[in-house]
Amino acid sequence: MHWDDDGMLELKAKLTPEDAAVVQAALESITGSRPVPEPTDDGVKDPADDRWAARNVDALVAMCEHVVSGGAENLITTTAARQVVVHVDVGVLTGEAIDGRCYVEGGSPLSSGAARRLGCDAEVVCVTERNGLPIDVGRKQRIVPERLRMALHVRDRFCRFPGCGVPAHRTEAHHYEHWAFGGETSLDNLLLLCGFHHRRHHAGAFRIRKAADGFSFEADDGHVIQPPPREPVILEKDPRIGPSTAEALWGGVDLEFSYAVSVIADACEFAEARAAPDS
Repeated sequence: MHWDDDGMLELKAKLTPEDAAVVQAALESITGSRPVPEPTDDGVKDPADDRWAARNVDALVAMCEHVVSGGAENLITTTAARQVVVHVDVGVLTGEAIDGRCYVEGGSPLSSGAARRLGCDAEVVCVTERNGLPIDVGRKQRIVPERLRMALHVRDRFCRFPGCGVPAHRTEAHHYEHWAFGGETSLDNLLLLCGFHHRRHHAGAFRIRKAADGFSFEADDGHVIQPPPREPVILEKDPRIGPSTAEALWGGVDLEFSYAVSVIADACEFAEARAAPDS
């Protein structure tokens, strides 16, 4: 993004099909579906006069206002919130079939790896077909129920990739052995990964192995990925600093040290997560 000379902020994004579906669904939840243009409509020549684009901008601002006003505190990566519909043949999902359907609703194609990543924690509806026509639709099933997800959050607390500090509520549940291959949806077969490392794993950037203490992460050459080394922090007390040294500038109220430390800790975790090795 950058600021134009006229003082307007220009945003441009290039998203994967599954992320684009999330953004599009969020915008349309506010704007509604775009109306079909009239046959005589030749399109809007000046983008500034495009009313639909203006509605999209208003929707984007409304979403950002929700986050700034505190909505981000309750953001949890769940399938119910994302509402991404993927059509995929079982053979494509398991790798047994090269040709088959695998796309986000709306037409955007997906790789089988992306479909398996989205399918790690999703709501699945089985559709039985004959000669290309559906003849039976099964019940919607939740892959990872909320109680199991809560147990995952308590056990893992963060993304399990070594050195990643993304907290549990911003992670995704990953099947060590995918359910499409017969893997159980159980605590022993699940671990938490942030979206970045989840995508990297399904793209083949690293392997996950079962270990005595849980899971280990290996690079392509077989070496075990370790968290980055940390230098010990030695704090020396300054005799000039006392309980009333740091005071807020509004009315002389004492600074809330616990809140300040929590903000700094969250920022450090985010920085460490982004600085962690890709593989």
